[in-house]
Amino acid sequence: MSRERKVKDQQLERDVAARAKTVLQTGLPLRPTRVDIRALQRKLEEIAAPGSVAGRLYDVFERSSQHGAPIDKLACRKGCAYCCHGMVAITAPEAFALAQRVRSGGSEAVARFKERAVPVAGKTAAERFGAKLPCPLLGAEGACTVYDVRPIACRRVVSYAIDPCLEEFEGLDGEIEVPGHYNRHAANALVALALAFDASGRPFAHYELSSAILAVLDAPDAETRWRRGENVFAGLRTEEAGDDVSIMAATVRG
Repeated sequence: MSRERKVKDQQLERDVAARAKTVLQTGLPLRPTRVDIRALQRKLEEIAAPGSVAGRLYDVFERSSQHGAPIDKLACRKGCAYCCHGMVAITAPEAFALAQRVRSGGSEAVARFKERAVPVAGKTAAERFGAKLPCPLLGAEGACTVYDVRPIACRRVVSYAIDPCLEEFEGLDGEIEVPGHYNRHAANALVALALAFDASGRPFAHYELSSAILAVLDAPDAETRWRRGENVFAGLRTEEAGDDVSIMAATVRG
């Protein structure tokens, strides 16, 4: 390593350490620097408590995305659940957090989830499109039963208008008007998570929600084993993370 490269790396390390002190309070800017992403990566790597990685990821996304379209301009409201009938892709930490929440309801809640999840587990986006198969976490009156720990995929899908959502629910090509900054902030958060996975030697992947949660529920020590490096989701189909995440992660790694 050249002296110039070593000096640059040392400066980057100092900048990341300084930014890491504030990134959780301020969130990420719409177009984060390499330092911003690395700072969040560091904060995601340092968590050891079960289920907490996803919580930190969600907090940063929420803090970041509030700097954009006012929430009162969105058509989304409690009970509007058209988007809760499509395939949702989640990461490992999100599966652990969701399974933890399901377990907190006791054996009856676990049994109820499994009963509703089995019919949709592993189905592709194409198989879910227009089929009107509800998310197994959707409760009475169209309300999410795990709203505060809902995955990034659900947090990023909001709409300025309800008609396109209804069209997609019916199996038509509705052009949902999602605020661009929601998608961008979701990608920013997932890039930091992908880099945290890289640093720990774990493959970064997304899995269909129902099948991933079922895998965790069937193995009480799943998160512990995963933290040790075991692929507890082996055998599940992986979903695309999105070109925006892949390209941004490659840029930051460079």
